[in-house]
Formats: sequence, structure tokens, C-alpha cells
Amino acid sequence: MVVDVIRWLEQGDHSAIVQPFHDPIVPSGGACPKCGKRMGLHGSMATGRGRETVCPGDYILTEPNGERRPERPKAFSKLYEKIIKEPTKTVSSKKEGDPE
Repeated sequence: MVVDVIRWLEQGDHSAIVQPFHDPIVPSGGACPKCGKRMGLHGSMATGRGRETVCPGDYILTEPNGERRPERPKAFSKLYEKIIKEPTKTVSSKKEGDPE
């Protein structure tokens, strides 16, 4: 399966991320249990599994059906391989004798 991927580092990197992180149970100055960074640096996003926390450095995957979800870097590197799609080049040149 091919997925579109964007690495989220901060506000503005992906339109699906809501920041600052807001959870009445976890204070924004507290440490994240997943990455250890301050929760105020995190975002959150709606997924098919509900609202999920997005850590700085997480990959945001958009699957072919349009569903989006965050993936931690270690898990991402184990589950996916990088495919780089290069744009197709069309090269044309004028032959001698062709009208302009």
C-alpha cells in the first residue's frame, strides 16, 4: 500500500494538526509519555480511532482512502520504505526544417 507522508515538527507543517495540544487531564507543561517532550509542543488530530496526540517528529500518514493517522518515527521506519516519485520530464527539441 502506498501512503502520502509528511513529517510533523511544528505548527503549520500539516493542516490536520490542531495545536497547541489540549487535554484537561495532562497539563501542557507535563512530559509526554511517548517521547518525553513537553506536551505544549504537541498537537492533536482526528483519526478513525478518535483524537490522537501528535508528537514533534511524528509522521502523518494519509492512506489511499483519505484516512489520516500519526506514526512514531521508529515504527514508521520499520513498517514503510521510502518511494520517491520524480516528476516525468517531457523533453522536446525543434528539428531542422520544422516551422516555428
